[in-house]
Amino acid sequence: MSVFVVSVYVSAAPAIGTGICTAKSRCSIRLGAGIQFKKAGTLPAKANVPVYQQSGKWYQISYQNKLVWVHGDYL
Repeated sequence: MSVFVVSVYVSAAPAIGTGICTAKSRCSIRLGAGIQFKKAGTLPAKANVPVYQQSGKWYQISYQNKLVWVHGDYL
């Protein structure tokens, strides 16, 4: 039996900027740019994160050494 583990780690590409979580306590982060994607956790309020790309109103960020997405209303 073989077991494969796939992880998404921070890209070697440079960040295009930084963002700060503007939610009152925390906001959801997702595996893709949309609510149809699985939640990957939460981003605490006032967290400062690098931003790598934008897709519509969603931003790909690095949090805890993983690439995840957060809605622009909270960044």
